[in-house]
Amino acid sequence: MQSRSRKAASFLFALTMTQAAPAETWKVETLGIPVNAVNYENTGGVLSAGPGGEGRMFYTSYYRSTGAELVGYDFRTNTTVRKRLGSNGGYGIAVGTDGSVYVGGVNPGDLYRYDPKTDELTATTVKQFGVQYIWDCAIGNDGTVYCAAGYPKTKLVAYDPKMNRARDLGEMVPGEQYLRSLCVDKQGKVWCGVGMKAHLVVYDPATRTKQEVLPKEYANSSSAYDTTAVGDYVATNVNFDGVLLIYDSATMRLVRTIPKPANQKAWMISSGGHDHIAYLWTLPNMDACRCDLRDGKLTLLVENLGQVKIVEADRWLHTVDDQSYLAYDLQEKKIVARKVITEGGDGMDVFSLTRGADGNIYGSTYINMHLFRCDADTGTLTDLGKALRWAGQVDSMSLGSDGRIYIGAYTDAVVAIYDPKQPWQPGLKADSNPREIGPVGKGQYRTRANCLGPDGHVYVGSIPAYRSAETGAFTICDPKTGKMDVRTDFVKGGAVDTLVADDLYVYGAGGGEFFVYDPKTDKKVFREERKVTALAVLKGNKVAVSGNGKIAVYDRQQGKIIDEKPNPAADFTHMATGPDGLVYGVNPKHVARISTDATVENLTDEGGKFAAVDSQGRVYFARGPRLLRCSPP
Repeated sequence: MQSRSRKAASFLFALTMTQAAPAETWKVETLGIPVNAVNYENTGGVLSAGPGGEGRMFYTSYYRSTGAELVGYDFRTNTTVRKRLGSNGGYGIAVGTDGSVYVGGVNPGDLYRYDPKTDELTATTVKQFGVQYIWDCAIGNDGTVYCAAGYPKTKLVAYDPKMNRARDLGEMVPGEQYLRSLCVDKQGKVWCGVGMKAHLVVYDPATRTKQEVLPKEYANSSSAYDTTAVGDYVATNVNFDGVLLIYDSATMRLVRTIPKPANQKAWMISSGGHDHIAYLWTLPNMDACRCDLRDGKLTLLVENLGQVKIVEADRWLHTVDDQSYLAYDLQEKKIVARKVITEGGDGMDVFSLTRGADGNIYGSTYINMHLFRCDADTGTLTDLGKALRWAGQVDSMSLGSDGRIYIGAYTDAVVAIYDPKQPWQPGLKADSNPREIGPVGKGQYRTRANCLGPDGHVYVGSIPAYRSAETGAFTICDPKTGKMDVRTDFVKGGAVDTLVADDLYVYGAGGGEFFVYDPKTDKKVFREERKVTALAVLKGNKVAVSGNGKIAVYDRQQGKIIDEKPNPAADFTHMATGPDGLVYGVNPKHVARISTDATVENLTDEGGKFAAVDSQGRVYFARGPRLLRCSPP
């Protein structure tokens, strides 16, 4: 224990740190943008004429943290269209009666119109109705463009192309946040799929009335998704049940259900169905199927193809697989075209960082499931590609004592292992890399943290989302068998937010508690009510704990907190252990070093998110899509 005089001196030193950085401030350099890959997951696909009104072009859009486009490609003529939107993404997409392509924006939630005849893109303001994005678009029988203005309210918006005017038709379900999908049936009624608590509301523009048609047994589900009109039918997918509901649009009665596909999460619905034929694909396998809505009969068309956005003439499957457009010919039973339709741009936000056993830095980016590597010697950035078959992103990464990198991913809290020494070949097989172990289960959806414990098990902290479960969890995963021991009562509220491990214990925090877990006894050997923002292992069998404006140090030999001091740099959002055994913390305004006695030394008054330290002691962090490095002077 420290003497009182030493504690006082340390405290005074800490106070002076709030006034000035050290004389030798560390240098911060920007290494670049690791990943430019975009996310096509939430956007549909349509077919219309190409520039000048010629040809038959496939159109879609995407999300990117730094801005999006409407993109079009005609595989028959190898013609491409790219039009920059005034938003970070385009989700809803539809073709108007005049052939114009309409795209619903994401941040801001405005409506964009592309006229192929004139090659012009124009915008109509919809954000004035208090919405951040437009999830879906559909065309009424009179040419009205209906918009699922879906967050933070369930606003249905109608745009009149002739009058060039948008009208707010009101909330479909007051109190809910998401209008996830919509379609217009043969009678002209608008079917609206709502979440976070699932509803399926039919809005009649003629009478301005609404009717709920979702069966009561699905009322506790998350949302009605991919709502699509096909001939005399309307189909919708209920999350998280995974069941497909088929309605007679004239009577608005449910006529049949199609269970979720075996060993899959859900059915997704492609555009291009007609009469009684719908086209579906499975998530996450992305197997394309044909479905006869009269009896629910399914026919497998092709496995593992990608997201089938729209089917043309019952023959061509216009598909997006990660960053590539594919045209698959059902008649020839082969891919007849492949094209990367989006290149360049300003990048996707970095979402996690860790050091690899090879000394390089590895990370992930937002909502596209890509991993990247930064060569610590040269600073070279490499986009490794899509790590898992699921939608979403890797949201937790950690280096295990075995030299492999452990991954947790949104959606469905999927656990995986990546070995940088082995070839990149993602999949489910024993030799896949990254190798997917599987979802945590029990409704867990986002991983907050993970680590490899001293017993060889993977420890995962997770939370639910979109009503996928009641509470978060602390999960013990056996990477050999895939068995998940999901504990929803391990801490108050269930969710564990941060995890690290040494050669004896697992250290974690959540629910206002800091705990030390012993895998051998399956018990907490220490627990304390404490607000924690980040944890990291310190040399000398210690752990640094950030939170509530302080830095505390836990000593495992003494089994208690032995030091605690005010943090002059403010709470760290992320911390990592350096080669010197000390801990380095990052927050939006600072990068700092923490010693074994809880002393904080500010290294620079620049900051960001996430933290990783290479073998030379340099600290890596991120700002938006850019990776930065903080080096000693």
